[in-house]
Amino acid sequence: MHTPIALLLELGAILTGLSVLGTLARRYALSPVPLYLLAGLALAGATYVSSSGIIARLLGDLRRLGNRETPAVLSVLVMEDFAMAAYLPLLAVITSGGTWWQALLAVLAATAAVAATIAASARWSHHVGRILTHPEPEQVLLRVLGITLVVAALAETIHVSAAVGAFLIGLALTGTAADRARAALSPLRDLFAAVFFLALGLAVAPPAT
Repeated sequence: MHTPIALLLELGAILTGLSVLGTLARRYALSPVPLYLLAGLALAGATYVSSSGIIARLLGDLRRLGNRETPAVLSVLVMEDFAMAAYLPLLAVITSGGTWWQALLAVLAATAAVAATIAASARWSHHVGRILTHPEPEQVLLRVLGITLVVAALAETIHVSAAVGAFLIGLALTGTAADRARAALSPLRDLFAAVFFLALGLAVAPPAT
C-alpha cells in the first residue's frame, strides 16, 4: 500500500514541532500543555476549543467545584474562549476568500473589543451591577438577558463569537449582582442544556442496521 509523501511529511512536522514545544516548556519548568493547545489552534482551530458550558455543568453535577484542581480547569476554559475570540474572525475572513489585511483587521477588532470589555468590567463593574440588579427576580432575568443578547449581537457584528460576548457580560457581574443573576438564570441554564443535547441528538443520523 502506497503512503502519500505529503502525509508522512505532515505527520513528521507535527510530531517534531510538538517535541520542540515540549522541550521548550520543560526548559522553563512549565507544563507543555498550553503550548500544545496553541499548536492545536494553529493546526486545527475548529477542534481546539472545549465546550465551556458542558465542562462547567459536569463540574457542578459531579460536585467538583470545590476541588483544588477546578480553578485550573476553569482557567484553561477561559483562555480557550479568549483565543477563539481572535481565531473565529480570522477563520470567517479566510473561508469567505478575504485578503490578509482584512483578516488582520478582523483579529485586531476582535482583540480590541475583548480588551475594552475586560477593562470596562474591571473599572465599572459596580455600575453594571447596579443597573442589572433588582429586588424582583423577573426584572433581573429580563435585564440580564436583554443586555446579554444585545452584546452578543454586537459581538457577532464584528465577527466575534456571541458566546464570548455573553461571557464578557458575566465577567462584569460581581458580588450581589452575580449572586442574584445566578439564582435567576439557573433554571434557564438547565433548560438550554437539555435542549442543546436534544438538538444534538436529533442532528445525528445513526446508520441503519
